[in-house]
Amino acid sequence: MISFQRTALLRFYDDKEDAEFKSKQRGARVSAITGVIGEELLLGLLFHCLNRQTPSVPCKLLEGKPRRGAERIEGKRSKGNWLDAWVQLGTDRLAQVEIKNWSAHSLGEKSLAIGASDSKVEAVAKARWKAFFGNNDKMPASAAKIKLDYPPPEDFLVKHPVQRILCFWLPLAQDAVQPLTTAVIDGKEVTVFSASIYLRQLRVEVLELHCPHIEARMALLDLLQGPAAGPKLRAVA
Repeated sequence: MISFQRTALLRFYDDKEDAEFKSKQRGARVSAITGVIGEELLLGLLFHCLNRQTPSVPCKLLEGKPRRGAERIEGKRSKGNWLDAWVQLGTDRLAQVEIKNWSAHSLGEKSLAIGASDSKVEAVAKARWKAFFGNNDKMPASAAKIKLDYPPPEDFLVKHPVQRILCFWLPLAQDAVQPLTTAVIDGKEVTVFSASIYLRQLRVEVLELHCPHIEARMALLDLLQGPAAGPKLRAVA
């Protein structure tokens, strides 16, 4: 498990003007750090959210990723498609997960301060939903692969329809401002998770997340730094 500070994450990813994190090279540093922690951080936050909402349905990350061969999607020839994760929900349900690390630092996005009012967060979240999915809940090309059906993991017996989950850092909301929104998008039922909204509604400051790949990367950095190095990101015992 790795410990993260809730407010620090919001200030780092949601507010480009935050004084503590502001620097001339911040955009490049955000990209570099996201390359190390981004996907698994969002997946860890999704698990944290699901486990709090439905503690009787534990989440488990499965080996491998959803993959399928070359085909034509949205009129374009693809070399193949794959998503970011298979997740087991409870004992016999399966979810295919796509992760989008877009934050306030992404092209065309704006800051949302940690102290923004509920009405401001709602307005931004609904505007971003409309910008991404449009008025007719049409799946954009950048996320179209979540609509596809993928061969399930080996040895997993599929008994129920596979759930589709899109994970975002950005605040998005269709109607009610909630971290999880299930909607029919482009003819497919999709659950949209917003890490920003989840952290803004959470009242726990220190989050302990299951992030084994981040732990391994931090352990390698520790080895490279050596015993005389300064403060390091440590795993929670």
